[in-house]
Amino acid sequence: MDTPKSSIDKAPLVGAEDDFQKPVATIDNETISFSEALKKSSGIAVFVVLGTLFHPMYSIVNNIVLGHMNDETPLAGLGLGALTIGITALSLGICFAFGVSTFMA
Repeated sequence: MDTPKSSIDKAPLVGAEDDFQKPVATIDNETISFSEALKKSSGIAVFVVLGTLFHPMYSIVNNIVLGHMNDETPLAGLGLGALTIGITALSLGICFAFGVSTFMA
């Protein structure tokens, strides 16, 4: 006895000519193509990317301002604080990235 094949069995997994327009997800009964999903996630990530690009600039400005003071204690505090925050943020950021990769899969 033959069982009817679903549309999933008939559709190819790789090799579609219009992969970027093929629906990849549905949210609230709205079909989202790959290109639309990429545009939406890029719009969200703009501010994070800009913050990442300009972080070295304000760190350098802080070092220059504190380096021109007569007392070297604030510059040492900035160095130790930046090191501590950097290590903490890096370890937490890596852990969150691994957690998000689990949810995205």
